[in-house]
Amino acid sequence: MFQYSQNWTIYNEVLCKALDHNIVILIHEMFELGININFQETTNKIQGAR
Repeated sequence: MFQYSQNWTIYNEVLCKALDHNIVILIHEMFELGININFQETTNKIQGAR
């Protein structure tokens, strides 16, 4: 049972690292390309569409 649990822990850590890497790349490109994202405006549009 320990081995199964340990495998899931390793799997979750790999997924978190991949997600973290993708977020870092998105933020880097956002600054490099000068893209301004207004998250509040986007959130309001999504909530207004419901």
